[in-house]
Amino acid sequence: MKQALIIFTILIGFSSYSQNKFFNSTCDCIDQIEEKSNQSIIAEQIQNCFQKSFQNYNSEIGTILQNYVKENPETDMKSAQRNLSQILSEKLSEKCPKFKEIDKVLKGQQQNSENILNVIADEICAELKDKTNLTDKIVDPIIIEVTTKHQVSVYGQYNLDEKSEMKKFGTDLNSALMKKCSKYKTFVDGKNRGK
Repeated sequence: MKQALIIFTILIGFSSYSQNKFFNSTCDCIDQIEEKSNQSIIAEQIQNCFQKSFQNYNSEIGTILQNYVKENPETDMKSAQRNLSQILSEKLSEKCPKFKEIDKVLKGQQQNSENILNVIADEICAELKDKTNLTDKIVDPIIIEVTTKHQVSVYGQYNLDEKSEMKKFGTDLNSALMKKCSKYKTFVDGKNRGK
């Protein structure tokens, strides 16, 4: 009995240690992120950190999920697998202060996405203000750059993985730009007259 208890204690310790390797690796990587303002770059860098840890410590994911199911008996393994990113994010928030801080900021920005069209339209309008002879080659890269900068907030309001939502975002952004930006409106009106 005493020997079984020792083996059990060693297995629990090893399981905990291997999980910590996954989270420590991810946290160390996130601690290296220096970007402060561009949401899409921050989100991409965090995703890269998770992918790196997945590659290096893939075998620990099963143990993390099993422990989660044990800690949450109302959850089964299939449900845990479907919610893997949320589970890992919650656990990482407990273990990694910088991730918790970044996640809080990104979630706040995502929740404040109601005004994101106005923010994007204002920034695009400011970029276009000094430009002369607007063409698609000038306007399109500005729209893409500003939208990409606010990608997390955009995803908070639109599911850009679906064509209909992408079209809705484009229509809503165009409408906001037409209302807020006289230079953009003149550009679009000129294009429409040329058709």
